[in-house]
Amino acid sequence: MSEEKNKLDFDISKMTEEELLKAYDMIKGFLDYLKDNKIEIEEKGKE
Repeated sequence: MSEEKNKLDFDISKMTEEELLKAYDMIKGFLDYLKDNKIEIEEKGKE
């Protein structure tokens, strides 16, 4: 499968205000999830 088939192309200028707000909420929720579940990496040998 080529990478071109996996790309999603959309024009946000054609989205309604409701669609934009929904997309914003989904993105914000995902970023908050990543922030809350951040994995701390311990460096060995350094104290």
